[in-house]
Amino acid sequence: MTGVVVMNRRTLLGVVLLIAFGCSHFVPNVPVTAPAGYTPAQVEADEKACARARTDDASYATCMIARGYSTYFSVGSAMAGEDYANVLVASTRPREPDAIGADLRECKTSATDKEASGLTARGGSW
Repeated sequence: MTGVVVMNRRTLLGVVLLIAFGCSHFVPNVPVTAPAGYTPAQVEADEKACARARTDDASYATCMIARGYSTYFSVGSAMAGEDYANVLVASTRPREPDAIGADLRECKTSATDKEASGLTARGGSW
């Protein structure tokens, strides 16, 4: 019986690794809006480039925003039983991906802090 458990753990590990590394190049199902004048070929190339560079959905959004797109960014998690919102984000000027990522993390932290303090859209005002 122990052999079955070990095999199942190995199988599970293999599946986790496949998902973590194999799926990292798939374009996530995150809606993006291209700036005016972008061709479908350019959009596809940008989506693929950002998918290859991503480590999570936030990094995909960061990459797309840095390339001029508007996209959604999730704050909070319904899966964790938290309040959450999908926020449409775009940059009004060209910015480096690291700066955009820092802004998105700051936004998420600020929303989490407000949630913890009771200042939410339901429980108070922002």
